[in-house]
Amino acid sequence: DARTASLALDATRIVLDHRAGRTTARGAAQADLGASQALAGGVAAGGLKARAASSNLALVLDAKGAAVNGPLTLEASAARLAGGALALADARLAAQGRVDQGPGGLALALNGSAGGHSGISGPDAERLAALVPNPAYGKPLAQALRTFDLSLPAVGLDVKGGRTRASLGQAARLSAPNGVLLTVSAPKGALLDAGPEGARGGLEAALSGGGLPSIKALAPGWRMTGGVLTSPLSLATENFDLPPIQGVSGQVDGQVRLAGGRFTLTTSKCVPVTAKAYALGDNPVTGIKATLCPAKAPLVAAGAGGWSAALRFQDGEGELAVAQARLRDLKGEASFGGTGGFDRASIRVDGGAATDAAPERRFNAILAKGGLALSGGLWTGTFQAATPVGAPLGEIRLRHVVATGKGQADIDASKLTFAKDGLQPADLSPMAAFARDAKGPASFTGVFAWDAENPNNGGATSRGRLVADRIDFTSPIGLVATLDGAVDFDSLAPLTTRPGQTLRVVKIDSLVPLTAVESVFQLGADMLHVSKATFEAAKGRVSIEPIDVPLAADKTMSGVIVIQHLDLGELIAASTLADKVRIQAVVDGRLPFTYGPEGLRFHEGKISAIQPGRLEISRAALSTVAASPNDSPGAPPPANGGQVNAIQDFAYQAMENLAFDQMEAGVNSTDKGRLGVLFHIKGRHDPKVAEKAKVGIIDLIRGRAFNKRIALPAKTPVDLTLDTSLNFDELLADWRTWFERQAPEAKTRSGPVQP
Repeated sequence: DARTASLALDATRIVLDHRAGRTTARGAAQADLGASQALAGGVAAGGLKARAASSNLALVLDAKGAAVNGPLTLEASAARLAGGALALADARLAAQGRVDQGPGGLALALNGSAGGHSGISGPDAERLAALVPNPAYGKPLAQALRTFDLSLPAVGLDVKGGRTRASLGQAARLSAPNGVLLTVSAPKGALLDAGPEGARGGLEAALSGGGLPSIKALAPGWRMTGGVLTSPLSLATENFDLPPIQGVSGQVDGQVRLAGGRFTLTTSKCVPVTAKAYALGDNPVTGIKATLCPAKAPLVAAGAGGWSAALRFQDGEGELAVAQARLRDLKGEASFGGTGGFDRASIRVDGGAATDAAPERRFNAILAKGGLALSGGLWTGTFQAATPVGAPLGEIRLRHVVATGKGQADIDASKLTFAKDGLQPADLSPMAAFARDAKGPASFTGVFAWDAENPNNGGATSRGRLVADRIDFTSPIGLVATLDGAVDFDSLAPLTTRPGQTLRVVKIDSLVPLTAVESVFQLGADMLHVSKATFEAAKGRVSIEPIDVPLAADKTMSGVIVIQHLDLGELIAASTLADKVRIQAVVDGRLPFTYGPEGLRFHEGKISAIQPGRLEISRAALSTVAASPNDSPGAPPPANGGQVNAIQDFAYQAMENLAFDQMEAGVNSTDKGRLGVLFHIKGRHDPKVAEKAKVGIIDLIRGRAFNKRIALPAKTPVDLTLDTSLNFDELLADWRTWFERQAPEAKTRSGPVQP
């Protein structure tokens, strides 16, 4: 059907030949066709111009019928060419080859090029773009479909014996002004090979640019029979977004089937994939890796009713930056689908673990299983949490609105119960490893929230509350009885608290019972501020002045321990020195200290008695004490051979029974981790039975008066300096080693943990 059509035929240099009942006409021929509008085979053309020319065309007439053969040149153009939803402007075709039309049928061989620009109408382009699972790709795809350039630089057509073959010598290109590029090539040159039994061929396509992901598809051997198309398919993608999953990259090898308007892709083996993020506002799960495996349903299915996808996954992992946590060993099944995009999903997680990714580990591995579902633009889900040995901890409830990017995760571990042979604090956190044989209830609840429209803190907030309800446990310094308190966290990543958090302990059964233990603190991102830390012991009170404790292991903190009215007698009586030392002394003191990588160090500490007292030290505790010669001018040096040095013996006697009016001690750490204590005591010798000092005249004359014991007279004034030290670092190290060896089962009960 044509309007304003014209047809011109031109034949020149015609040679006629007739012999044996056969007539041949040979010459140059040209046909020119023009039409303002034309319709043929469902294709509409506007401004059509076509020319077919042959320099040596032969027309043969004989008993078998008529035949035409010869070289052929084709040139055609159309201002507009439309078929279905596709429209091309300035469509053009140029080809050369040979034609042979006779009783045996048509034989045609052409090679040439074709092209055009423009594209699909706006409504049709938008309708096709809406079929893409990610709506964000709809706009650039619709723009590319409306306006593009099509180029087929080397296309071939071969028709013979009822078969039609099409080939691409070079890749066909569809390029759009917005940067979208689609290339199509035939891996072995044959794009189409069609005959009575059906069609087959090979196809390779690549899509990129313009805000679209990079997608490559290879169908090296597609076949169509009876309206059913099947083909092996290798599909590779880079940075493909399937909300809320972003940046998917991987390759799937499977089998395609297209029949009755329904497309399916099935796979038979597992493949690794990666993704940049699982979007949770501005704080996504990142660094995603997993292995995808076939499920019972096709990997992808699409038709008039929409699309769907189904898969199994294993070895999944990812980083949850908002919680400074790492997800690993995820496995389960998932299904996705939609009608005009991605609007439904179901994800079942059969197993997985969350581990701490913070610089200082806050919690041990947590196992989780549960599920997520997407419906009506809302993600919801619940996960059950447990320790690596299966002890239940609580649940995590998720909610995320796709349209607003707003959601939250609620953590509910409000029913924790510690038991001696059950759940222990060390199973939850290495920060609580000091607490053993714990028993009693505890509770933790928390919230992680995210909001893409909130610019503060990347759109993320978190909070939590930890409650200890009369918990008893064993610590390195003894049984801790009745820990009570609640800690309110204003951030869980990093872990920080509100000001003025309080924890109290009724009693600690240590060397000397500690009572009324109380701390008031605030935890910051990199610093713990302790505004109050006190306890009562030995009829006195010990406290630490307000201090900032850096959380980094390589940092050093400085503080001051304040002692008020501490009864040293009770401390000594409870120690291993009780059978060697007795003291009646109430002291105050101030001990500045530092603690860092080098250990605990005291600097210019002072302790002084606040009232007169008494000191009794047995000689067994003073085996290495020596009196300074400067304390006894003119005294001979200590005698050898086991003889008694009376001057040194005076010091022993003085310390065995010493009533003092003044006692002071300086406390300082020395090199190599030793702790030095320098006592200065002023008082008098106060034995229970007074003795008189007796010196023989003969011994005095002979110089032997001080080689034997001389009783130190009662009430003799004493001005004593006692310099002592101990290996403090070694003592602390032995103490830690002893405590760590007390309950080795605590390390294995929590299972293997990767920091």
